[in-house]
Amino acid sequence: MKKLVFFAAVAATVFSFNSCSKDDPAAAVNPDIFTDKATIEGVAYIQNAYGQSASDTYAPEGTKLSFSIPYSGSYGLGVAGSSGYYVATATVGANGAYSVELPARADGKPVQVAISSDDFIFDTAQENGDKKSVVYSLGTTSQYIVAGLKYEKVLQYTSNGLISESETWTSGTFKATLKYYDGAAEQNVPAGTKVTITIPRNAFVPAKVEDVILVKEVVGANGLLTFTHDAPTLENGGLSFTIAFDFAAEHVIAGVNDPKEIAYYYYYDSDAIFGGQSIEKILKVDTYSNSTLVAAPSNYTKDAKYSGTWSYYKNAVQTDDNKASIPAGKQVIVTIPYYYPPTYSTRSLSFVTTVGSNGLISFTVKAPAFEEYTSGFSTTIEVSFIADYTTSSTTKPYLYTISKSTAIFGDRAINETVTPTASRIEVPGESL
Repeated sequence: MKKLVFFAAVAATVFSFNSCSKDDPAAAVNPDIFTDKATIEGVAYIQNAYGQSASDTYAPEGTKLSFSIPYSGSYGLGVAGSSGYYVATATVGANGAYSVELPARADGKPVQVAISSDDFIFDTAQENGDKKSVVYSLGTTSQYIVAGLKYEKVLQYTSNGLISESETWTSGTFKATLKYYDGAAEQNVPAGTKVTITIPRNAFVPAKVEDVILVKEVVGANGLLTFTHDAPTLENGGLSFTIAFDFAAEHVIAGVNDPKEIAYYYYYDSDAIFGGQSIEKILKVDTYSNSTLVAAPSNYTKDAKYSGTWSYYKNAVQTDDNKASIPAGKQVIVTIPYYYPPTYSTRSLSFVTTVGSNGLISFTVKAPAFEEYTSGFSTTIEVSFIADYTTSSTTKPYLYTISKSTAIFGDRAINETVTPTASRIEVPGESL
């Protein structure tokens, strides 16, 4: 067996941050709040290469590793009200070395890091001297970490079977005409509609560390969607994927004076692409909703203004004397669902602003007038910061997270002075 030597500096690390889901920015967590860190480093290698009784080999350079930590839960990062994950990635360097720096809890409690990896193909010698291509997988593994410490973790890949010599992936083409029924006639899905194609990680040989997501657009007035991808042949089962899209368009209502409304249409199904073939088909949208109607695009012309003076309680006695303004300069995440054309989908508009002096949070967006959309846009405003909190015996720094929902309307201004309910997590360190 080769000697396992750690070369932490060799591996490059790239970070990314995920919330509950890609379409749920209301649950986004500001990564800047994680100031305490821990490091995992080590070596990734192949255990007992196929057909060899004792041959340990380093995993190939460039193999992608993924490290995820839940924001909440018993072994999460302690962020109340967030069910998503902090995710970081690293790549295997020379001699199988990798290294990654991760956030840890400031209170010294352990957090659990789930580690996953791309599968990879490795040619290994057989007893008769031939070489065979073998898929190697990491499997399920994890590591508990505590702030300020460095951990050595060996990642061991094991054989997941031989690659079929008869299976060669070649380029295939998927063409579809996308149509929907508007209540009176069949129509083509509007040009520019974004279509999400998701190929599951386990569909690949070797498997990838995460699903492959392609975003395509409907081209032209004929509802045409086209994409190409390498895939197995029809005889070998092809490559499965899911296809999803949504859009807003008029829907005809029979028997009323104003026969049209704006409805939300959506499509989700599974399909497949085959190497060496061009598939052509028609996909029809038969699902729509008019329960969350939106105003016509031309009416997004009015200013919806929000101005709020925000404060928090410094101790358990909730009186005006114990209030303090939210610190200036802190990041504010504003999320508005069912927003801008042309999609009108459940994907939210999310943007960042900052707290001004005396706890002032303000912003302006375009929206329909109140008379055209009387329910307004239900807007979530969230801010996190560290400040002192006093109990009966001590004063200690806490991480405050404050979130509030309010409706905003085009051509109207919302002005309020509020002290929203805050969640708090004690953090060690000096008072800020």
